[in-house]
Amino acid sequence: MKKHREKKTVRYSAEQMFDLVTDIEKYPEFIPWCENLHITKRWEEDGVAYMEAAMTVSFKVHRETVHTRVTMKRDPLEVVVDYLDGPFRHLHNVWKFEDRERGGSFIDFYIEFEFRSRVLQSAMSVVFSEAVRRMVSAFDMRAYRIYGRG
Repeated sequence: MKKHREKKTVRYSAEQMFDLVTDIEKYPEFIPWCENLHITKRWEEDGVAYMEAAMTVSFKVHRETVHTRVTMKRDPLEVVVDYLDGPFRHLHNVWKFEDRERGGSFIDFYIEFEFRSRVLQSAMSVVFSEAVRRMVSAFDMRAYRIYGRG
């Protein structure tokens, strides 16, 4: 199973970054390789918001659709993505956001996954860390476009 953790300090508030990450319908506009995203279900329980979504990702000759359940907690600010269906054997992703005393916020991004196909797992393992870094950076660039210099 492949795992990666990316920790980053940004100039935007934890709430602003949480809002960007949970606005998943906009992902095709700025996330590398995200071709399409469709929310299939939304609901709320005990003050926690949930959604299920299908995201189509294209990378070179590979095109896959991943179905996930997204849990969005506001206290503390956290987004958890769990795998429902698609090309993976396992996928789990967690975003945590925390404001810094001197302004801005700290982002803790964690992902672990394993593809069903050994061929796809081998192909993605080579570029996985760079792909995750590019994806996390895409949120920082998106924040700049939406919120300005912070």
